[in-house]
Amino acid sequence: MAAIGENLQKKFDEAVERIKSGTRAEGLPEATDEDKLKIYGLYKQGTLGDVTGSQPWAVQVVARAKWDAWNALKGKSKEDAMKEYIVEVERQLTGKQVPIEELLAAE
Repeated sequence: MAAIGENLQKKFDEAVERIKSGTRAEGLPEATDEDKLKIYGLYKQGTLGDVTGSQPWAVQVVARAKWDAWNALKGKSKEDAMKEYIVEVERQLTGKQVPIEELLAAE
């Protein structure tokens, strides 16, 4: 089981680097704010676990949107969040919905 965990962490780290580069497949539109918030929430849940701190005031629009995106994943395991993050990065950058099993198996 440890090897699966190590592989998951490796693939997660690779996905983080891929999304930072922002290189999308030709013809794909730019990421929407909703897409960016989904990635943000999954990243935070996958690295830190459940949201901490209180919800920002409504006038703090960006901070509140990020907090809400992360809070929506409350209770999801770090492992599940990491898997969803990897799949979501693949979808956003290639336009393809690839099952996590295929992404974890790929070298």
